[in-house]
Amino acid sequence: MKLILSRRNLIKSVSAAALAAPMGYVKNGWAQGKQIQVGIWGGNQGEFIRKNVLPAFEKELDCKVLAQQGSTLGQISLLRASKEAPKFTVMFVDDLGVEIAKREGLIDPLLKAFTDKTGIKANVVYAAAGLNERLAAEGQNSPADLLFTVDAGMNLVWQTNATTGRNKVLVQFPNVPNVGAVGPPTKEAVPTSLQACGDGLLVTLLSGGPFAAFNSSVMWVDPTTGAAHIFISNLNMAIDVACPSQGPLFLVLEFMDLTATPPLGRVLTYHGPTPTVLLRNITTPTSLALDESTGTAYIVSRSDGKILTIKYL
Repeated sequence: MKLILSRRNLIKSVSAAALAAPMGYVKNGWAQGKQIQVGIWGGNQGEFIRKNVLPAFEKELDCKVLAQQGSTLGQISLLRASKEAPKFTVMFVDDLGVEIAKREGLIDPLLKAFTDKTGIKANVVYAAAGLNERLAAEGQNSPADLLFTVDAGMNLVWQTNATTGRNKVLVQFPNVPNVGAVGPPTKEAVPTSLQACGDGLLVTLLSGGPFAAFNSSVMWVDPTTGAAHIFISNLNMAIDVACPSQGPLFLVLEFMDLTATPPLGRVLTYHGPTPTVLLRNITTPTSLALDESTGTAYIVSRSDGKILTIKYL
């Protein structure tokens, strides 16, 4: 079966597969003697899949699994490149990746290729079909009734109940490694902005001093559980992020040169894992907003006392 898995459903999916495979597949089934290509995450989660899940799958179904590790944006790029001739049987992406894949029509070719090869019709159900049931189950903890704010001083995201006004910590970010040539081995995360994107939150981490290139990131945060992981890495000093419904996948506002007086920033656009510079040499940028009806980005330049505009579509 062709699947696009999100991290939220990983444990459930892996457990279900481990239980269902012995009953639902036989060694002379569709996978026997074949080579299957999958895309999995990098890091500890990817290594867990590689070492614990894939060997058992290969043994049970008598097949060979070729696993390619990467980030969500990298996996989306692989799906784009193979859209006309899908080669992946399973692709692990985050919740945002599922939305991107749906928007770009990357899922249907996988399902068609699976049906053409096996004769089995694949049906897809997305979470949006059960939103009313989800809201009822979540009750007072529903994200629909919650306000989320970043606290740079405390390195956390606050969750505020819009009805009761009560606050609680959704997630507190640990120190990040210091990749610079000077300073301590780690430094504070310093969250600077938060944007809703799909069913998750994107949080920019400036990272504290001493500042260094490629020491900043955008985190993906689950608004229900607070689970967080790096979504966009190798930034300089991220200030803000946007997630438009069309055009680039993401826009990031960051400082590019703190040695200048006043400091200079730039806007990056992401159509894949490698960014493109949309606008550079912005004087002391502070925030980014989009008008999706016109495809216009608005950037505040504090030192100049101006709001700059540029088309991103």
